[in-house]
Amino acid sequence: MSQSMKVWLAGSVLFSGMILVLRGGSADDQVGSALGRPDAPAVRSKGLVPQNLASRAAEVTIRRNLQIKVTAKFERTPLNTVLTWLTGEGKIPLYLDDEALREDGISPDVPITETLKNVPIEQALNVVLEELGLTWLIHDEVLKITTIIEAEGILYSVAYDVSKIGQFLPQSKVVLSPSGLGNQDGIELRDVILTQTNGPWEEIDGDGGVLELLNDVLIIRQNQRNHTEIDALIRALELCVTKGLKGRSLKVQPANYPVEADKAIRAALRGKTTVAFKDKPLSSVAKEIGSKIGISIVLDTTALAEDGISPDEPITISFNNITLASALKLMLEPYGLIAVVDHGALKLTTVVVAESHESYYMMLHDVTDLIDAGYGDQQLTDAILNCTAGPWEETDGDGGLNSGPIRGILFIRHCDKVHQETLLLLHDLRQQVAEIRTTKPKKTAPINPNEIVTRFYPTLDNDRAKSLSETLKALIASDSWGKGSQASIHIVDETMVVRQTRQVHEQITDFLNRLRDAEQESVSTGRF
Repeated sequence: MSQSMKVWLAGSVLFSGMILVLRGGSADDQVGSALGRPDAPAVRSKGLVPQNLASRAAEVTIRRNLQIKVTAKFERTPLNTVLTWLTGEGKIPLYLDDEALREDGISPDVPITETLKNVPIEQALNVVLEELGLTWLIHDEVLKITTIIEAEGILYSVAYDVSKIGQFLPQSKVVLSPSGLGNQDGIELRDVILTQTNGPWEEIDGDGGVLELLNDVLIIRQNQRNHTEIDALIRALELCVTKGLKGRSLKVQPANYPVEADKAIRAALRGKTTVAFKDKPLSSVAKEIGSKIGISIVLDTTALAEDGISPDEPITISFNNITLASALKLMLEPYGLIAVVDHGALKLTTVVVAESHESYYMMLHDVTDLIDAGYGDQQLTDAILNCTAGPWEETDGDGGLNSGPIRGILFIRHCDKVHQETLLLLHDLRQQVAEIRTTKPKKTAPINPNEIVTRFYPTLDNDRAKSLSETLKALIASDSWGKGSQASIHIVDETMVVRQTRQVHEQITDFLNRLRDAEQESVSTGRF
C-alpha cells in the first residue's frame, strides 16, 4: 500500500476503495417539529402522511450522529476515502455529488492531509471540505457532499417556534424597539434576519429566500447555510430573553459549535510565549507552535495558494515573553496573513479571505448598562462605526452591518477583526464608566436644620460667657430655651457649650460675628 493511501485511525489502517453509498430505511411517522432542531418535540401525524416526513425523520438521526466524536490522522488520503470513513463512524448514508465536483474541477481523489483529535464528525467535515470549496447538506435522507454554489441553490422550508421571544413579537407587527413594542420607527425582527444573514433574499435581492410570520411560528424558505444562521440567531435571542446577557457579548453560532475549544484558543492567544525560528517552513512553524501550547493550528492552503504563498515559506522570527496573539501578528503581517479563531481551530489565512463577506458572522452585545450610564443609542452606534476598522455598509456603502441597539442589544455582523475591536471598545467604555463612578464625589444626605447638635464658643472669661449666654437666650430663639427643652447653655472654662438646633446655631454664629466686628479691640484675640 502506497504512502498516499495510508491513514492512521486510532491504531487501525483503512484501505481506500469505492465510495459506499447507503440508502436510509423507512422511517415511522414521528418526526421533529422543526428541521435543524433535533431537540424539538416529536409530533405524530394523523391521516395522510406527506412523503417528505421520512426525510425529516432521517435528518434528525443524521444530525444527531454528526455529533459523534472521532480521532484520526490523514496523510495525503483521497477525499472519498476520508469521507467514507467519517460517515461510516456515524453510520450516516453518504452521497458524493461527482457531477458538481467535476464541474468545479475537483477530483474525488484529491489528497487530504489533516489531523483530527476528538472532534464531532460535523466539525471534521467542515475542516476537510471548506478548503476545497465544498460543503455538506442533508438531502433526500443522505449526507450530500457538493460544492458551495450547488448547495446554496437548494432551498427548503422550515417552521421556527419563536414563542420564547414573544416580547419581540407584537400581535400586529414584529418590531424590536428600545422605546416599546409596536413603534413603527423600530427595527423589525424580519429586518434583522434579512440583513444580518448571508441571503440572498427575494425581498432585498430580487431572488432567494422568503419568510412569513404566522403568530408564534416563523416560516422561512432558504438554503442550509442560512437556516443554520437563523436557527442560531433564534437560539441566541431565546437566551437573551430567558437568562439575559447582563452586559456581555454573545457570538451567534450553531447549537453544536465547539464553543469551549474556541475559548481555549482565545485564552492561549492571551498567554505569553517565546518563539524563535530561522528559515523554518510556515507549516512547520504552525505545527510546532500548536503542539507547544496544545491547540490546533491549520493553514488555509487554498487561500494561501491564491495569494501565491507556499506552506514552505521560510519564516525567521524571534520574540521573548510576548502574547501569542502579538507574536502571530508580527510573524504573519508581512505576508498579508492573519490568525483567525474558527470552529475550534486557529486558522492561518489571508487578510483578504479573513475580512471578506464570506467570513462575516453575527454577535449580540448587551449595552443596557452603557445606555443606563448615559450613552445614547446613536452615540454607541457612531462610536462603533467610526472607531473600528470597518468597512461598514452604512458609512462606506459596503461592509459590515450594525443594527440597534434593540432593547439594549446591538446586532453586529462583521469579520473577526472588527468584532474583536468592538469588544475592546465596549470594554474601554465600561472601564471609563467604572472609573467615573469611583471618583465621582458621593452625594451627602440633606442636612436637617432642626437636628440638635452641640457647639463650643470660646469667650474672654467666665463673666463674659455668662453675660453672653443670657443675651443669647433673650435675643436668639427665646422660646426654645424654656423648661423641658433640649436646648441649653453651659459655661465651662470660659467657653459657652451650646446645645441647639443647626438653624439656631447659624443665628448664634451670625450674632457673635456681628458683635465681634463691633468690638474692634477684641478682633486680634478672637475672644469676646
